[in-house]
Amino acid sequence: MKKFSLILCTLGPRKKELNDFFYSLNEQSFNLNDIELIIVDQNKDDENLEVLNNYPEVRSITTYLKSKKGLSLSRNVGMSNATGEIVCFPDDDCIYEENILSSVYEYFKLNQGISFISTNSQDPECSSRSLVNFPKFDVGINTRHLIGCSFTLFFRHDFISSVKYFEEQMGVGTHTIYGAGEEHDFMLRGMSLGHVGVFIHDLFVYHPAKGESFKVTSFKRRLSYSAGLAYFLFKNRGILERKVFFSYILNQFMLIFTSCKPSKILLNLTSLFGFTRGVIYLLLRR
Repeated sequence: MKKFSLILCTLGPRKKELNDFFYSLNEQSFNLNDIELIIVDQNKDDENLEVLNNYPEVRSITTYLKSKKGLSLSRNVGMSNATGEIVCFPDDDCIYEENILSSVYEYFKLNQGISFISTNSQDPECSSRSLVNFPKFDVGINTRHLIGCSFTLFFRHDFISSVKYFEEQMGVGTHTIYGAGEEHDFMLRGMSLGHVGVFIHDLFVYHPAKGESFKVTSFKRRLSYSAGLAYFLFKNRGILERKVFFSYILNQFMLIFTSCKPSKILLNLTSLFGFTRGVIYLLLRR
């Protein structure tokens, strides 16, 4: 059994981003022979695979798979082929700090009661920026603090074996309106089975901190992500504490009061509309 299974799902022309990730993987202090890289390509062509030719050692540990579009679907394809003791899901535009795999492996080795961890995140070009606002200290992950996003999460294989799959109705590229929430759903289902997770502040995976702009793509993303939150909440309302459930909903309404900038207000209203639309769709399906 390998020590790590890295499941990397990719869509679109991503040669530069993949080159950066492969370079960071090639520079890991952890032994590459103890790693399997599972690439799940949602493209019709194989052009992204050409980048691997620059890294023969990374290519030698790579399994290349194809999948239909949908991030959750692609991850499930990858998980069905993963054999590693620890499974993770690097984004195709993230970069691994050179000691991240060694540090994660050592942490799991010393903390047998922990089933999954989330690392911190940082923009590779600006240390003060992050795609996600994480805590400033180590903290346990629970139903009140669902900390982590896909590229910062590392799971023991027994967590993967018991939770089994990502919800394919949720996530980027799905055929539904619910474009987010699948990672939190995955974590929550694991915790409901007794798995324990922690956030570790001093471990980092680098990822561009994409700023929002006043563009159509930003509005579409807000609509999709907020609808995904609605799906997550109502799917898991039996697991979440009642006050946690309602605090998520209240936060959606409070968003519109967090900024005085017209552009930000409009984006926040878009989130509220997307969340409301997600709830209505769910109610109509019942």
